[in-house]
Amino acid sequence: MGYVKDPGAVTYTTVDERGKSETVTVGPGGHDLPQGLVPPPAAGAAPPPYLARRGEIAWFEARPEIGAVYAQFNEVRNPEGGSVGRFAAQVRDELRRTGAKTLILDVRHNRAATTS
Repeated sequence: MGYVKDPGAVTYTTVDERGKSETVTVGPGGHDLPQGLVPPPAAGAAPPPYLARRGEIAWFEARPEIGAVYAQFNEVRNPEGGSVGRFAAQVRDELRRTGAKTLILDVRHNRAATTS
């Protein structure tokens, strides 16, 4: 879809609870990803987007305040009543509709089972 320069590698940035950021580029295969992402807010506060809809297979929303579309992909399987391809097309259409220049693709809850 043209969203990454090199489809064989992905660059992502994480921020820990102290605000320290780390940028890592990974290719195919297993990797030890940094842990300790920003913790959830205090009791009574609204949950951050990455915790708000963990029970859904895949969802997205426009974030015009930062010029982005935030998409969470929690399982590698077709969402109910759709497909992974349809989800990708909907995200692409939302990027075009809103004019967002950034796609935030959150896969931190996507824990595919592995066998050895």
